[in-house]
Amino acid sequence: MFTQTVRPRSTQGVMFNVFRSIMGFATQPRPGGPQTLHDRVRIARPNPHPQARAVALLRGFDIEFTNGDHPLWQLEIQPRIEGFSPTAEEIDFFVEVGVRDSSGNWDDSFRGGVSYQIVVIDDPEVSSQTDTISLASTAPGQGPLRGRGHFSQQVPPQFLSVALLSGFSIRYIQKEHNVLEMGVEVHMESAPAGAEELRSVSAALRLRDSSGTFDDPYGGTVSYAMLTFPPDRVFHDVAQFGFLGKADFPVVTSGRGPFTQESEIVWNAVVPFQQIIVAPLGFRLAFTNGDHFFGRGLSRLEHQIPAPGTSPTRLHLIYEGGLRDMSGEWDDPYTVEANYHLIGAAQPALSGIDNAPATRA
Repeated sequence: MFTQTVRPRSTQGVMFNVFRSIMGFATQPRPGGPQTLHDRVRIARPNPHPQARAVALLRGFDIEFTNGDHPLWQLEIQPRIEGFSPTAEEIDFFVEVGVRDSSGNWDDSFRGGVSYQIVVIDDPEVSSQTDTISLASTAPGQGPLRGRGHFSQQVPPQFLSVALLSGFSIRYIQKEHNVLEMGVEVHMESAPAGAEELRSVSAALRLRDSSGTFDDPYGGTVSYAMLTFPPDRVFHDVAQFGFLGKADFPVVTSGRGPFTQESEIVWNAVVPFQQIIVAPLGFRLAFTNGDHFFGRGLSRLEHQIPAPGTSPTRLHLIYEGGLRDMSGEWDDPYTVEANYHLIGAAQPALSGIDNAPATRA
């Protein structure tokens, strides 16, 4: 494992800028592999730093078969950035996306959309690492698969470190199966290191049908970005959506369509829209009446600032998630869970800023 030591340094200027990329797709049967989406993203900034970096963070996805539902073998959403340099005004952004069963070779058509944030970091005091963790079950009944990334950081305890999901691939290994539940997560891990902390990222995958308990071999990859911010330079909150594993919460009932939930975060300063990161820790989608063919799955979050340029900043959040086969019209009950990091840059000109935990309406 590679370990990096982070120390405070004096910096000025904008910490990061966020640029959005939203791409839709619809395929015809096209044997050979997932579809490659491409977007030319403009990332011009007034004062680019010579040590600037860029990371791609998944905002959300919506993907479905268009020729009926199928048993699931593989679902993939993986990004990559090309052509980035500290002074670049545009980059090429690509996403490999697809869903398939095990018959043929990606011969079933699918459609949907993906939403990403490209975060360009112009502050050398903000540390960033990107990595991909590969996971595979080695024996039946292992439950969710867990693994740790290749990087760690030794940081003062007052620094904020977050793990943010960039992309994933999840698949059954031996053959296709129905879906009972599926999910992807990233988490921060921390251990004492003298007067500081050693921080790293772990990831988890879950995929199973209703026969046995995770008895069908499966695996995949989880791509993430680990960002570390100096103290008192950002607002931070975690927004939780869905039922979060609570047995007393109702599931989404027949005929309702995708689950939606709204909430509000309040930050006690003016935070520009282009300096707000909204990225998931992970999601979980599950049927609650047995397994089914896979027809459509989605988990995505949109945010708005109803009164930009005013203080406090009120961040309005709209989450949508769901899982269905293609029999009936959303007639099978299901449950959803999703957690999102919300990070807003506090401007250096704002001295004595109140960086208490944000409040949720």
